[in-house]
Formats: sequence, C-alpha cells, structure tokens
Amino acid sequence: MPRVKLLKNNTYTYLLIGLVALLSACDQCGVAYWQPQLTNVTMSPAQAQVEDNSPLRFTVEHQRSRTGDPSLVINLRYKMSQRFSNGYIDFPQHIAPARIEEIELLTPGTRLLDTKDGQVKEIQHGGHHDVHLRYRIVLANNEQDVRSRTPVIRGNYVQAAAKTILAFPQSIGTKRLARIEWSAPSGWQIFSSFGEYTASHIEQNAQTIWEALFVAGENLRVHKTFANSDKLENRRALTVVVNGNFRFQDDAFIAIVTRIISSQRDFFQDYAYPNYLISLSESGRRGAKIGGTAHHNAFKVLLHTDTPLSNGETAHLLSHEVFHNWNGFVIKKAPKWFREGFTDYYGLTLAFRAGLIPRKKYVEIFNKWLWTYYASPLRNELSNRMEDMVDDDDELFDIPYQRGAIFAARLNAQIREKSNARHSLDNIMRDLVQAARTGDSAVTIEKINALAKLYGSGGDIAQEMAQLMDDGRDFTPHGQELGECYTLDPERVGTDFELGFALHPNSGVVTGVKRQSAAAQAGLRPSDVLSRYEFAQGAPHLKATVELAFNRRRISFFPVKLETTRDGFQFSENAAHWQNKPDFCEQSLIVW
Repeated sequence: MPRVKLLKNNTYTYLLIGLVALLSACDQCGVAYWQPQLTNVTMSPAQAQVEDNSPLRFTVEHQRSRTGDPSLVINLRYKMSQRFSNGYIDFPQHIAPARIEEIELLTPGTRLLDTKDGQVKEIQHGGHHDVHLRYRIVLANNEQDVRSRTPVIRGNYVQAAAKTILAFPQSIGTKRLARIEWSAPSGWQIFSSFGEYTASHIEQNAQTIWEALFVAGENLRVHKTFANSDKLENRRALTVVVNGNFRFQDDAFIAIVTRIISSQRDFFQDYAYPNYLISLSESGRRGAKIGGTAHHNAFKVLLHTDTPLSNGETAHLLSHEVFHNWNGFVIKKAPKWFREGFTDYYGLTLAFRAGLIPRKKYVEIFNKWLWTYYASPLRNELSNRMEDMVDDDDELFDIPYQRGAIFAARLNAQIREKSNARHSLDNIMRDLVQAARTGDSAVTIEKINALAKLYGSGGDIAQEMAQLMDDGRDFTPHGQELGECYTLDPERVGTDFELGFALHPNSGVVTGVKRQSAAAQAGLRPSDVLSRYEFAQGAPHLKATVELAFNRRRISFFPVKLETTRDGFQFSENAAHWQNKPDFCEQSLIVW
C-alpha cells in the first residue's frame, strides 16, 4: 500500500503523497469490482533561495479498466471537463499562475496524442496495461502572485486543496473510496479536513477527499480551541494552523474565528462537526490584502502581512467562508448568484449580528455592493455566462456575488414587510439547509419561491426572480433593506468615460479589469490597490494615470469615451429618524 511521506534532509524538502482511489465499476451497483487509481505527488527539491517557485510533481498510475478501454484522455484545463466516464483522468483545478509541465509517459508502448482541443491529450495504451504518467505543477512567477485558489508551496510548508494538487478520475462519484496513508519526518505536522496526522491514514469517499484541505510543514503555530464553548453540549474542536507573521496576534484572530463559527452554528442549530480546520497563511501578493476558500470541514484564508483585523473586511471574509459550510457543502447545488451572493449577504449580516462589524461599516460595505454593481456595464449579463467562472481576472467574476447579495437583502425586506416582521429570509435559509440534510440538496428558483410564499412574500415571485437573477434585468432595491432609519437615494454612478476598470469607491481596490481595455494592456490587474489616480473628467483625449499602492508603479493610458453615466443607488441615514430616536436607530440593523 503506498504511503504519503515527507522526506527531509539538510538541503532539500520533499513532499510525497500516495493516493489509492478504489473506484466501483458503477455508482449504482453495490458490488465487487473495484478499479484502483494510484496517484503519487512529489514536491521537487526546494532550497530557501528558490522556495517561491517550487513545483509539485505528480506520478499517476491508472490501472487497466474492466472494459479494456484502449485510451485515456487527460485534460490540461484549469477547470474540470464536463465529460464524465472512467476512461478519463482529470487534472487538478489549478488556477493561473499555476501550470502543468513535463508530461511523461512511464509505461512502455503508450503514446501521448494531440486532439482537436489543444488542452486535451489522449493516451493510447492498448487497453490491458497499467498506465503510469508523470507531470508537475509549477507556480509561475513568484510568491507575490499566489491567490486564494492556488497551492501555497514553500520549502517547509504546503497548503493546498486536494482538487488543486491531486489528479482524480473525472467521474468521482459518491460511492467510490479513496485511501491516503501518511508518514512524516520529525518536526513536520500534517493537518487536513479529517484531523491531524503523523503516521496514519484517511479513508473517505473520493468526492469528500477532493473537497478537503491539506496543510503540512514545520514550525507551524497550532492552536486547539472550541466552538460554542459557552454551551457544553455543543462544544466542538477547532484547529487553527498559522504560518506567517501578521500585524495582529494569533489570539485576536482565533477570537474572531471562534465567534463566527459559534454564531453560525447557532444560527442553523447545527453542531455535527467532530473537527474543523482553519488555516491562515501569508498571501504574499502585493495587491491582494485578503482571500479565502471553503473546503470540507475547513477553510483557508490568505492575508497580506499588514492586513488589520479591525477593518470589518477581514471579519466579512471569514464569515463568508464559514457560511459556505452550509451554502456550498450542505446545499451542494445552487446557481452562483445564490451560492456566492446569498453567502456574501449572510457573511456580512451574521458577522454584524455577532458584533464583529460596526453599523457604519455594514452600511459602507452594502453601499459598495450597490455602487460597484450598478456602475458595472456588465451587470445585465446572463447568469449562465458567469456560472463556471473561477479566474479572478475575469471581468464578470464579481457580478453574481453582488447581484445575489443585493437581491437577498431585497427579498429579506420584502418578506419582513409582508409578514409584519414575523418571518425573514432566515426562515428560508434554515429550511433549505434542513431539506439538504435530508437529501434534497439542490436550490432552485421554484423552491425559493415556494418558501417565500409560505413565509408571506406577497405572491408568486418566481418569474421576477428568474428575470432579475438569471437574465440580469435591472432591479431597484427595496428601500427598507437597512430599516426605517435609512433612506434609499438614487445616484449617478460611473464616469462619463470608461476607464476600463472597476474600483471600490472607498478602499481603492480594483475589483475588475475589462479584457482588451487600455487599462488591461497597460498592466492593471484585479486586486491591485491604487494609492491615487488622475484623469480629466470629460476629456478622454488626455491620459488617465493610476499609481499602485505597494510598489508605487504608475500606469498611464487613454480612456474610452462613453455617452452617459449610469443610474444607481446608495443608502444614507434618515436625518429625522436619527434625531428623534437615535437609540432605536443605533440598534435597528440588528432588529431588521
């Protein structure tokens, strides 16, 4: 049985992972033919001076199929292929700047053939031979380009989702088993979504392992704590693994994380988690202050070393990733505007209810959603164009987040108004999670509509929801989304010429760059942070100049003239209400 080994000497560090996935011939059959899949993953030697560009090397053994299929198809795309059969191997969901290099066939008599699609290769092997092939994943450029979805690979540290480093068959299946055995050198620790390991093994269905998080290294700061520690019957273990030096103390981070997890488990009354892993490491990327991804019973977060905990943005990120534990891993199938947009809304709202985001910051973030969404010329795009986008460079990436979050607040206000505050969107979310726990894990517009009617939304909203969410039709916020102490005001958003990028109005973070625009060609990228920018309003014949905050690099380009600006909305304090009943207004967001 292969084992995972972490081998270390004075000069080099290696990571060796062995995976045996026992694949049933048929997901529906309860029987006895098992088709093994062996994957060995090796991190090539990494010395300190080159640790920012350390590659991961893979060796894959695909044992002969029961049917004698004479070929395999390997897909080099960063996203999973939609073809599912046992005859295909799918390479990991690595996101640029990671790339696959050096594919080698190790079985005599096999050939690597091109297909019409340049990113898909066919391996001919005769049908009755085990097929060995080796490839490696390399992080391009340097550590400054690491993003939340890429592996973090350093000389004495690895943090990665299984889907970003392990090659799985394309049809994973819920009944197929995978087994990983670990052994580690002295001084190394290994953590995963399934617990801590030194010399042990994991055996789960392959889908669960594919969704898991793995962290390994030495000199890690490991903290054991509990969620819901004030309720002994609901105490559940949490493991927080920290790698990096930040401007805050570990204890401060742990206090926020435990409060978020505890409050959200209380929200759903769901404590069925024997263990939970939180991994914090340095992003190392100049323009990206924060980023994170959710995994099975775990989440990871990457923060720039100077990121503060007190800005509200970090608590919102952490709360968003924790909420995916239900909207993503319990509710497994939902449109992106629901999966990400409703999660963004509840990430913000539940962090506020837990006392981690001040009222003014809540309103500021909500107004940023409104400003950015209504200023975007891409806000009317069809939902299905955005569904599978995972690349941070795509200008459509943020639209479903904003569209879903703004609509969630609108629907919540509508239900509360029609039901005289007896019900809210909270009821729908809890019902959807409960239904998913009993096997109905898909969310559709029809299902949301039925629950909204049950809780008094005031009629059938399915057609309207489809037009707004799927077709991208413009919609107006409810007006009472932040309570009676706030007024919805129309506002002109955007500029009278197109800069080619979208910018949060207060933070200076570039939220999107239009492909092929002058800004993109000049080198501006999403997540860059601008310290200042200059442009002559109404004069596109004059160059716009932006200055990046971290390296003070200046970029100049000619913007494109637009005919008009766009209509948008912002919430402001209702002066009369705040003057007449300030105490009520101070607490009204919590009530609402």
